[in-house]
Amino acid sequence: MIGVRSSVRNAGRVDSRLHPRTPRNGPRPASHGRNAAGPKVSVSVDALNRDYLKLLSRFHFVVAGISAVVTALPAVHLLLGVAILTGRLNGNDGLLVSVLGWVLVAVSSLFLLCGWTLAVLMCLVGRRLAQRRSYMFCLLVAAVECVFVPFGTVLGVFTAIVLTRPGVRTLFGLKENQPSPLDWLAGSQPGESAAPPHGPASASSTESPDDALPGTIPED
Repeated sequence: MIGVRSSVRNAGRVDSRLHPRTPRNGPRPASHGRNAAGPKVSVSVDALNRDYLKLLSRFHFVVAGISAVVTALPAVHLLLGVAILTGRLNGNDGLLVSVLGWVLVAVSSLFLLCGWTLAVLMCLVGRRLAQRRSYMFCLLVAAVECVFVPFGTVLGVFTAIVLTRPGVRTLFGLKENQPSPLDWLAGSQPGESAAPPHGPASASSTESPDDALPGTIPED
């Protein structure tokens, strides 16, 4: 019995050496299905661009409200100018006082009109960014937003940077090889062939063999 048991043990050892068992917590082969690394990278970039557009859309509504409130402050000057022109203030007789009233009314009205127009445009851009529509309109308004310092400047710069990303342009329905407005402003277009060089190399390439060798004697 002892000899049989020892032979069985030795056979088990030999079998384990020939066919080693894989550890339970060992490394597993890479999967090539839905959890592969390639699709995760593409999906994450697309989701990141969508998150950027959502954040920019929300910030546009916030900055639009700030712009509307800030530009409403000149309404006080507008009321003061109207009061001067209508004679509700004492000592408003004279040409200088009338001119001052008209200046207050004109400047404050222009400031209110520009500020509220910019606020409305930013609200429209916020909605278009959420819908991923009107690419050129969003880019142009982003450039105009830079006038509203400092909030509009920061928002306009970040909006322009995000909109010029190739993945974001694809979300708006534009082709990847379609030139962006920044390329048009720079004067370079994709796929444009380079101009032939103009110099000694190009001039020598067009010369005849006899002209290229000045020491040769033409044959009769």
